[in-house]
Amino acid sequence: MKILPLFFSILLLSCSFEKKEVQHEEATSFPQYAFKDSTFAPFYNQFISDSAFQITHTKFPISGSYNSYEEERKWSKEQWPMMRWDLRNELENMKESYTIADQDSIVLNEENGKLFFGIYCLNCGFSFEMEFEKIAEEWYLIYRQENNF
Repeated sequence: MKILPLFFSILLLSCSFEKKEVQHEEATSFPQYAFKDSTFAPFYNQFISDSAFQITHTKFPISGSYNSYEEERKWSKEQWPMMRWDLRNELENMKESYTIADQDSIVLNEENGKLFFGIYCLNCGFSFEMEFEKIAEEWYLIYRQENNF
């Protein structure tokens, strides 16, 4: 019986108590992608997270529309669906999961103060396109097209 308290004492002393810090990801973190124009990422971060900023950085009347079996709708400031998803997630997913057999495609074209992004699901009838343009050192959404057939 004298060995039992000694055993627990040795066991307790041999255990190391290590304080581990848990890293919490901030809600405002965004995927990393190196756009050609370094001013686009900070703009886009605010664009997808601030509805007032998004409205003021969309050139109305904007080209493009929403099309589905049920409706065709032109975009308007009064009925603007907030764009919250991040195109960088699609670019990252494409890098990780793209195979030669995939029939879906993603297009990203960055040149001359413009950025065009398109995603196309060939077997499901969905496509989405948007284009931003840098005008007087400010980025603006100038085109948005959504098709859902």
